[in-house]
Amino acid sequence: MHDIRWAGSLSATFSYKQHRFTPQISYGEEHDYRARGAALNYSLDLNEKNTTLNLGWSHNWDEVLPNGFLHTSQNKETTDLIAGVNQLLGPKTVLTVNFAYGHGRGYLNDQYKGVLFDNEPQGDPSAPALEPENRPRQRDKYIGYASLTQDLTPLHASVEGSYRFMYDSYAVSAHTFQLAWFQKIGSYVLISPMVRYYRQGAASFYYVRLPDFDTRPSYYSADYRLSEMETFTVGVTASFKLKEWLTVDAGYKRYIMQGLDGITSSTAYPKANIFTVGARVWF
Repeated sequence: MHDIRWAGSLSATFSYKQHRFTPQISYGEEHDYRARGAALNYSLDLNEKNTTLNLGWSHNWDEVLPNGFLHTSQNKETTDLIAGVNQLLGPKTVLTVNFAYGHGRGYLNDQYKGVLFDNEPQGDPSAPALEPENRPRQRDKYIGYASLTQDLTPLHASVEGSYRFMYDSYAVSAHTFQLAWFQKIGSYVLISPMVRYYRQGAASFYYVRLPDFDTRPSYYSADYRLSEMETFTVGVTASFKLKEWLTVDAGYKRYIMQGLDGITSSTAYPKANIFTVGARVWF
């Protein structure tokens, strides 16, 4: 498999007293997908900036281009809303709480995913056949998120713990726990180890295999990402401040996914080593 993706975004922040507005537009394209997006975020500082209220909206107009099981272009739209607060609980403690809602409609299938039926829908009824998956054309998701950051001045460090809960109209419920440590070494180096655990239940229409195409359910998918599973991520990132206006970042993460339903083949779940490098410039 070989692919090249081109993407870019443009945003700017406008401030007026305690108000901040950040509009954004984005565009991305690859050989089988085209994405256009717009977003607007608003922040309001209160209580001498000890409290910040945040509101956000984003919308994507995507086009799934023919490939895989798909023979004609299909449209997909997603809208996301978020509301939250950042609250300073003390001189060294920050609480963040967010609630989000997302709605997707249109072609929500993965055009490369199929479901194996024990009988062929046309031709030999005793021959198995791989047919395109069929997901609902609408999806609603609800997300709650909370994090607590504590500064540890004697150690020149801070620690952040977070929890995220998600439930959607596919009947998938998911929990994410993350713990990160930020250790300052001297004036120019920041080391940040982290660990994350994620667990989800299966979608209501997840099937590894189906017996009869003629009596198939309304919706069906064998995408392992909709199965009951868990993932583990551990990693570390290092930031080096080379100049007042230049910081260089390097990181490594180990990602492991494994199934929990006892039915899906363990070979379906990937493992990955993730390396990142980057730079930040202030001007």
